[in-house]
Amino acid sequence: MHFWEIIAVGELTWGALFVFAVITAMTLLMNLTKMKTEAVFLLGVIALFLSGVINEESAFGGFSSESVLITATLFIVVGGLTYTGVINWIVKNLLGKPKTFKRAIARLMFPVALLSSLIGDTTVVAMFINVVRIWSKKLNLTPSKLLIPLSYAACIGGACTLIGTPTNLLVASFYTESTGKTLSIFTPTICGLVCLMVCVLSTIALRKLLPTRKSPMEGIDSDDFTAELTVPSDSLMIGNGLDETGYFDNGDLRVVAIRRFDDEIVTPVEPDEFIMGGDRMIVTGKTEAILNFCRKEHLGNEHIEGILLSEGDIENKGKSTIISTLIILVMVLLSAFSIVPLMKSCVIAAVAMIFFKCCTPRQAMNSIEWDVLIIFACSVCIGKALTATGVTNILADKLIAYNGGSPYIALFILCLVATIVTEFLSDTATAAVLTPVALDIATTMHANPLTFCVAIMIASAANFATPIGAHAHMHVFVPGGYKFSDFVKIGIPMNIIILITNMIITCLVFPIV
Repeated sequence: MHFWEIIAVGELTWGALFVFAVITAMTLLMNLTKMKTEAVFLLGVIALFLSGVINEESAFGGFSSESVLITATLFIVVGGLTYTGVINWIVKNLLGKPKTFKRAIARLMFPVALLSSLIGDTTVVAMFINVVRIWSKKLNLTPSKLLIPLSYAACIGGACTLIGTPTNLLVASFYTESTGKTLSIFTPTICGLVCLMVCVLSTIALRKLLPTRKSPMEGIDSDDFTAELTVPSDSLMIGNGLDETGYFDNGDLRVVAIRRFDDEIVTPVEPDEFIMGGDRMIVTGKTEAILNFCRKEHLGNEHIEGILLSEGDIENKGKSTIISTLIILVMVLLSAFSIVPLMKSCVIAAVAMIFFKCCTPRQAMNSIEWDVLIIFACSVCIGKALTATGVTNILADKLIAYNGGSPYIALFILCLVATIVTEFLSDTATAAVLTPVALDIATTMHANPLTFCVAIMIASAANFATPIGAHAHMHVFVPGGYKFSDFVKIGIPMNIIILITNMIITCLVFPIV
């Protein structure tokens, strides 16, 4: 018996108390300091390992878990779609020109959600930001009226499939470990689609709460494009002011914001603003001007995010565009019809993207978002620590006693907690903490564990009330010229609506008893 299991305070062992302390410290570090989220998660897992709360297998097993590997391969698949121009072509040809603001919201949110269910919310938002800016100008709307709906659709769209977000894969891995059953790629689709429909209708109904803000990009020619450029550590721009580099506003190119390496956003940008290694410069201008800037400063593809390809660029891709499209379709079909497991279908697709030269090996590696993988893997470890120290059992028992033995009340409380917590923590961290508790409750109450898991997938994605709850929200925060309160005003009623919808549809599709 381990030391942590011998000494206890009340019902909690010292190990359980230490896990609570680590999670609390992580929460404070992520919200009160500028430490990167992945660094905080790594420190948390290291603390749990060195203290003896979890062993080597639990501490490092998350990095080799199936769900993490699936996420890594999906990044490569999305990279292939991006480099062959498929995603950009879809973005540029879906929106049209609706006649009313209500139709514009619907015309934007549905395709965004569809793409997000396949390639992830952050990627989709990055691709659509510049298009929405140009599109809103043609519709005589400020971008701030459409960028929040863009982000909302991307977040809820990710919950519609198992591969739409790493969080769903994490919940699925906990479910498989607990029950021995695997989930289909479309397991959460019906519930997710209903919540998406309600989200779109609610956004239309609450459209007067969407703010009218002046964007730092206002006044830019609609033919300009926007890109986010990472400053490499060996760049000659480092240590100089923007006015010294000649790129502050030279007519063809303009720097509208700087996202510091610690995620601090500088806007508006002053001419004497210094450049530091790891900074991401949000620039706008003619496509050729941006590309010339990248060539002059030796910024390769790995440093560029958000440049839109022209139709000519896509046509020049030729067969690669068609091949990459077929690869993603085959991947989805193989998994959806259980021909091969999801893990194998993702690996096949990733290998095919490289083999057929939809992306080079280097581009494939650059497509992987390593910070997301680190957070994901560490979340698995933290979930195991909660289970190993008995925290999940204790919380489950308390919740069961509090709700009088009703699984419906237990599910509602869990979803409510998830909705609140995910506004301040990442959706992955929220799911890592609550999914093991949900599975323990389902087991103890002889309820359907799938009901709890799908509900948590959606509740973790439904973070509408703060800009810090999702990477997608932070992507639109600067281009929309938003204030923190803008998300709160429309986000709180949206949270309530989706919470109720989630409860109803999940219990109907997956009966709780």
